[in-house]
Amino acid sequence: MVALWRYWRQVNLVSFSNILDCYVDAIPNPTKERLADVVQRHFISQKQMDELQVILGFVQAAKRLKIVCK
Repeated sequence: MVALWRYWRQVNLVSFSNILDCYVDAIPNPTKERLADVVQRHFISQKQMDELQVILGFVQAAKRLKIVCK
């Protein structure tokens, strides 16, 4: 449950929960299931990334940084 709360605060899901009408922030002691539901909905709503493109972009950025720092 601590990890769910930490994720909740880190990602600032208060506004996200309001969009989903979950209002977890309005409930003094939301259940673990309620927090898990909002976090799961947040993950589902995120744009799908092409992992290969992300890795290639990271490698290219690292190479540029290496050249700049020489």
